[in-house]
Amino acid sequence: MSKYLVGTLKLSGTAASLIFQDASISLESDTAEVKDENGNVAFVQHYNHRATISCNAVCPKGEAQPCLGATVKVKGVTLPAPAADGSMTSPTINLEADDSAEEVEFLVTASSISSSNSDVDKYALTLTRYLENGIGAIKTDAV
Repeated sequence: MSKYLVGTLKLSGTAASLIFQDASISLESDTAEVKDENGNVAFVQHYNHRATISCNAVCPKGEAQPCLGATVKVKGVTLPAPAADGSMTSPTINLEADDSAEEVEFLVTASSISSSNSDVDKYALTLTRYLENGIGAIKTDAV
């Protein structure tokens, strides 16, 4: 079996060998609307800002990988900070980040696996970072 190097995604506290093949990052938020007497939107407020990464990755067959609710660290991500008026700059992700790149914690919010007769499993992951309170380091186990 081939030996795989650690990619840009590393499971917190372990040396995972999940290697990103591609990734995209987007901004999301919830929206509150207030309508006037005619039913037209008179006020909009965006809250609960999130950065979401959708990625495809490979790993050696049978190796444990992040499950829903796990915290993962992703290198090469630049996150925006929401301004007081609700605006934000665009986030970035660089899959070729070197080992000195800062790690940003994300929460695994969706995961699926595809397996074949090759020596790798293929994962599709959705990773979420809540921006206002820096949540990505949610601890789901008992304290």
